[in-house]
Amino acid sequence: MPLDVLNETVIVLQLDTSAGIAGFTLPISTSATIDMPDIESLIAVPEIEIYAETGIIVAFPFPKLVIFTTIDITNNNKFTLIIGDVQMEIFKSDGTLVKETTIPGGEIQALNSRTFSGSITFTFAQTISLLSSPHIMMEMNSEAGVSGINTRIPFGAKIIFIPMPF
Repeated sequence: MPLDVLNETVIVLQLDTSAGIAGFTLPISTSATIDMPDIESLIAVPEIEIYAETGIIVAFPFPKLVIFTTIDITNNNKFTLIIGDVQMEIFKSDGTLVKETTIPGGEIQALNSRTFSGSITFTFAQTISLLSSPHIMMEMNSEAGVSGINTRIPFGAKIIFIPMPF
C-alpha cells in the first residue's frame, strides 16, 4: 500500500470474489470502510534546541552586529523526518521587521539528530536601530513532515534579546 494513502481521512476496501461447490457458484462481495488515523498523532514531536548568540564584526568604517543561530533537532521517530526551510526574522520591540533570512532545511534520519545553522549580519544603521530598541525579537518558523505524506506539522519559536548598554 503506498504511503500517500495516509493523506486520506477514510479508505474503502472492496472484496469481490465467488465461492462454490460441485459446480454451483455464488458471488461474494463485501466492503469495509476504515477511518485513517490523524497523521499528527502518529509522529513523535522532534526535540528542538535553539542557540542564538550575538557578536560584533569589526569592520571599517563601522562595526556590524551579527546574530549566529544553531538549531539542533532530534528525530525520535523510526522514520526519516523532512524539515522545511527555517524562516528567521528579526524585529524591533515595536514590531518593525529589520531583517530576515532563510536557513535551508533537510532530512533527519530515524532516531538521529541534525544541526541547522545560519546567521544574520546587520548594517551599522540597522545595528544602531536595534541597539536603541528596548528588546529585539527573533522569530523562527518551519515545518516537519514525512516523505510521501502531504501533512506537515508547523513549528516555531520566539527569542527575545535585551540589548546590553556599551
